[in-house]
Amino acid sequence: MSPVEVDGSIGEGGGQIIRTSIALSITTNTPVLIYNIRKKRPNPGLQPQHYTGVKIASLISNADVEGLKIGSEFIRFHPKKISPNISKVDVGTAGSIPLILQTLIPAFAATKLSFPLEVIGGTDVKWSPTIDYMKNVFAPCLEALGIELNIEVKRRGYYPKGGGIVIFQVKNKSFPREFKFEKSNREVKILSICSNLPKSVAERQASTALKILEKSGLNMFKVVEILTEKSLSPGTSILVYTIGQKGAFIGADSVGEKGKPAERVGQEVTTTFLNETGLMPDLDSHLSDMIVPYLFLSPFPSKVRIPKVTSHLETNLYVSSLFIKRNYTLKKEVDGSIIMDISR
Repeated sequence: MSPVEVDGSIGEGGGQIIRTSIALSITTNTPVLIYNIRKKRPNPGLQPQHYTGVKIASLISNADVEGLKIGSEFIRFHPKKISPNISKVDVGTAGSIPLILQTLIPAFAATKLSFPLEVIGGTDVKWSPTIDYMKNVFAPCLEALGIELNIEVKRRGYYPKGGGIVIFQVKNKSFPREFKFEKSNREVKILSICSNLPKSVAERQASTALKILEKSGLNMFKVVEILTEKSLSPGTSILVYTIGQKGAFIGADSVGEKGKPAERVGQEVTTTFLNETGLMPDLDSHLSDMIVPYLFLSPFPSKVRIPKVTSHLETNLYVSSLFIKRNYTLKKEVDGSIIMDISR
């Protein structure tokens, strides 16, 4: 079988192309050749996070791989049968666990395999969704598609030491099924967490977020949860989100940094959340790109209102269309929102 050829410099031109290509390669049992990897970036080629992600995916899928080394600008990946005999993988230091999950979950869902997998690495790091976003926003959205995603956080992992421990398991309950939305009353929830720091740090993050939400006039009931959890490195994160049982999955997260006041972390996440929810979309802008491979894998047409078009969204639509033939459009509405329409 000839491989699907993916130009790694197209669109977002970074790690997203690699993750989506490898995920769909495993899911559709199709070999893939990715070339020009991160060609336009200051440090082109595979970086440690991408290398580790592909390595883990190759172990899970028993794939034959060429070009898998740091700095390589091409990968040839030929998956075989997914192995249920692997129980633990290590991303390394603070490498993002959520980004690894993005690569693996579609394959588990499509093949209907279900076994717990322990992943060690970073749970809450920059340039990645936090593990709380995956658990509280992404997982409920997958549930609407018929996929049950269980995530258990045994230990937090922050930069620089990482060492977070997450156990996840995917169960295909009824995927694929039609992706429909119904408007319903929803709560806005705030989840603020700190590790190896005074609880007051998490409280200040949450307090700032709550004050901004109240000033915005957002007329929804608000739930605040503040937790302290163990980790190897000190760190904080916060998630502001709202989900409905059959519609609207919107979230925003932020990760604390050394020298960054807790109040600023709370302000950043709430500003992002208000920008995401302002046009009353079905999905936030990050979730809209993360869900694309699943919508392409489904034989049902889908029509989703999203707040904006991002480079990650365009990238995932492009890559997904190389593996699975679907027609798609992005249409701007009068209010500025975008209708993403994926048809057969």
